[in-house]
Amino acid sequence: MADDLNKRLDIRTYDTSSERKAKERFDRIAKPIDGLGVLEDLICRIAGIQGRTDVDISKRIVVIMCADNGITEEGISQTSCEVTAKVVGSMSKGRSSVCLMAESAGADTLPVDIGIKQTGDICSFDDLTEGEKGHYRLLNRKVANGTADFAVQPAMTEQQFDAAFFNGVRLAGELSERGYQIICTGEMGIGNTTTAAGITSALLKLPASETAGRGSGLSDEAYERKIRVLDQAIQRYDLY
Repeated sequence: MADDLNKRLDIRTYDTSSERKAKERFDRIAKPIDGLGVLEDLICRIAGIQGRTDVDISKRIVVIMCADNGITEEGISQTSCEVTAKVVGSMSKGRSSVCLMAESAGADTLPVDIGIKQTGDICSFDDLTEGEKGHYRLLNRKVANGTADFAVQPAMTEQQFDAAFFNGVRLAGELSERGYQIICTGEMGIGNTTTAAGITSALLKLPASETAGRGSGLSDEAYERKIRVLDQAIQRYDLY
């Protein structure tokens, strides 16, 4: 099944030969063996991914997948989905913190609407559309208007999950065709820390009290509600 997926998506396998040759190249330099520490390891891994020893990551981009989390209906956040749209609007204009940090690292940015509930008057585009200073405008790859409230029903259907997954795969291909050699991924959406904590609890079999934080600054009462909602939701799906 994995091989069939690789063929359909044209996924190149990891090149251990390039990784080894990159390591040998480092070892021939006049320096202590492994003298550059983790930096050497990272470059060798990139060589394996790119299938070449002359690693090139000069053209890079930060992709931010933006969507609203239905779990906010449970009162686990101090802000509403309208804030998601406001932040994404700033990203689309190259004015958010991630855009400024990317600029300093010589990277472009691309916000993607994968499931924003209310975009308001934000202009989104069906094709990659460049803005200012290497920042792309909001790209429309919407699967749904936010996820469902997973405290009462599954956050996504299998069809929505597949659509979101393959949207990401196809986008990676588009960016590769544009010459990007490395992609940094991230996400934005109010309620995201609750979703992340829920997934972490389910995978590691841990109570929410050990995985959930205060997000952007919840009060004691709201924080306790967040933990309670998460524990009940995970028990609902029998994931502990």
